[in-house]
Order: sequence, then structure tokens, then C-alpha cells
Amino acid sequence: MPYLDRMCNLKQAVSKYHQTILALETPITWLRPRQIDALYSLRESKDLVVVLTTGYGKTLIFEPIPFYLQCKVVVLIPLNVILNQLCSRLDGHVICVTEHFQDFSKLRMGEFSYMVGHPEDILDKNVLECLLESEWTKQQVCLIIDEAHCILHWQDEFRPAYKEIKNLQVFFPVCTICAMTATVNKDSIKSFKKELKLSRCSIINCTPLLQKNISLLVKR
Repeated sequence: MPYLDRMCNLKQAVSKYHQTILALETPITWLRPRQIDALYSLRESKDLVVVLTTGYGKTLIFEPIPFYLQCKVVVLIPLNVILNQLCSRLDGHVICVTEHFQDFSKLRMGEFSYMVGHPEDILDKNVLECLLESEWTKQQVCLIIDEAHCILHWQDEFRPAYKEIKNLQVFFPVCTICAMTATVNKDSIKSFKKELKLSRCSIINCTPLLQKNISLLVKR
């Protein structure tokens, strides 16, 4: 599809998004080229690795998804501060799965467009059992992995739940994965694809890939 047509379609989706839930300090009035490319790729049900510089606006890729793609969004987030900000911004349209989560009736009904939480909380046995009985298992889902480099750096001991992220796919009839990061090299991208079982996926990158032979040393 030509770029201008894609831009027009996304503009309509963003307008609907703005009217319904947008409570951002800076309203979405346009999207950057790589954000558009990412949404278009997800619309084609293509798994995706997104490498964008800090501040480019990775969250603006997945926030319009329920309105542009008519599917639900599951967001895995490693950091509390980002989780809290997102839950606050999407208030009323998001179910936040946190430690000691008990709101299983709301999760089972599947009325929310977004589910966000730490991997270990969403992968909790009780949450997964509830998911099996919920409306979520009847929906197309886009699985967003924020700060995806944590899959490689944290999964062995510090955050072992990251190793199990790929198992979430089996809970949904159609599940598209979007792994987002600002810190990656070529080998890391290969590792993402292997860990998440992405045999064929698109890669969107607007930052120079980190090279092994380049290092930054700080001396005091």
C-alpha cells in the first residue's frame, strides 16, 4: 500500500483513538515513518522486531492498535515506572496485572482493550488459568514486549519469566509478536528471533546497530 494511503488510514485510526481514550500530555496528531511502518507490518499479521532510539515513541506504535487493527493488546513491561505510567494513561481501557492480582472476574470478561504487566505476573499460574476461561482466548492479540533486550540479559536468573514469554502465544487464536528495544546488535536480533520462535519476521530499525568492536570507556 502506498505510504500516503497508509498515512491516511492511520490518521483515521489515531483520530478515533484521540476521541475515545487519549489523555496524553501531547495528543497524537501524527505518526513518524517508522511508527507507521510498524503498524502496517502488524496489520499484515507479521511478527516484528522494532529498534528505535530512546524518545522516538515506541508506545505510540501499540496504543492505537485496538482501533486500527481491531484486536487486543498484551504489553509485557519490565519496569514499574513505565507500567504505572501506562496504566494511568490508559485508565478505563486497561487491566493491569500486578503481583497478587485478584481481579479475575474483569480479566475473564475481556472488556478491556489492553492488558499490561510484568512477565512474571501475567505468566502466573492463576492468571493463565483465568485467561483460558476468558474472552481473550477468542480474540486476535498483539503481544508487545517492551525493552525486549531483557529477554537476553535477564532471563537466566534475574527474571526467568522472560524465558517463558513465547509460551503466551498458545493462549490466543491469532497472536502477533512485536519486540521493542533501543539497545540491540545484529547478534541480538538473531537471538530474539530464536528465543521467541520468530522464523519469519520484519525488522524496523532507525538506529545504528551496536557493534561488538565499539565500546565506550569512562575514566574519572
